[in-house]
Amino acid sequence: MAPAYLFRGEVGWFDECLSRIERVRRDHFPGVTVDELDPIGQDVDEELQSRLAISQKLSRGLMQHYGFPTELMDATTSLETAAFFSRFEARGTVRGAFAVFDMSVLLSGSGTVIGLCDHPTALRARRQEAYAVHHRTHADLKHPKAVLDMGITWYTFLSDPLERSRLALGRRLLSVSDDQTAGLLRLWLDDSVAKHQKVTDPAARYLAHRIAHCPLVTRVISWRGPGQPKEVEPITPDQAHISIDEQLEIDTSIKLWSRMHPDINRR
Repeated sequence: MAPAYLFRGEVGWFDECLSRIERVRRDHFPGVTVDELDPIGQDVDEELQSRLAISQKLSRGLMQHYGFPTELMDATTSLETAAFFSRFEARGTVRGAFAVFDMSVLLSGSGTVIGLCDHPTALRARRQEAYAVHHRTHADLKHPKAVLDMGITWYTFLSDPLERSRLALGRRLLSVSDDQTAGLLRLWLDDSVAKHQKVTDPAARYLAHRIAHCPLVTRVISWRGPGQPKEVEPITPDQAHISIDEQLEIDTSIKLWSRMHPDINRR
C-alpha cells in the first residue's frame, strides 16, 4: 500500500530545491556538463536494468539514491531519516528544513513516485525507507506552483546542540558496506568511463564526491584449477570483512575517471 506522506530533509534554507541534474544544467558546478554525464548515466542505467532485472523507473531511482545525478529527488517514508538529512554535515548551520509531500495530491497530477525499498541487494535504500519523486512540469520544489501541484508543505526549524548525539546514531543510514548494489553501480561507472573516454577533472571530482563508494568484492565459488577461478559471485565488504577507506576510494576514483590522470586505468 502506498504511504500517505513522504518526507525530505534539507540542511539550511535555500530559495530553490532542484534535482542534481537540474543544478548541473543551470551551471551550479563550473566545468561539469550534462553532455559529459549523459553517456555514463545511460550505460549505468542499462546495466542496472539488465543485470538486476529491474524496471527503468527503479533503475533511475537507484542511480539517484546512490549519488548519480538524475531528474529525481530523494524522499523517504521515515521522518527519522528526513531528520537525519536535515542535520547531516550541517556544521555551523543551525537552520534545517522539511518537505512533506501529500501523496494524494502528488499522484493525482503529473507526479511520479518510485519506491526503492524492495530490491534485496539495495540495503541502504531499504534502511533509509527511500523513495524518489519527480514531476513532469516542475523542476523547483519550492516554486509556489510546484508546492500547490505536488502537495508539498515546507517547514523550517532551528536545531538544538543536544541533537548531535542522536545524529551520530543515524550515520548507519549512509553505510554501503553491506550493500551489493552500491559496489555494482560503481563498477559499471568505471566500465562506462573506460568504454568512452575519461572525463574532465571537474566532472570526475563531481562524481567522486557524490557516488556511494563501495568496493566490488567477489568470492570464488568454483575453480578450473589451482589459482584459476571458474565462477565468482559478488559479495559485500562486510561479508569479506573489509573496511572501506572512503577518502582513498574518492581519490582513486578521481584518478581513474579524470583526464588529468591519463595513465591510471585500474583500481
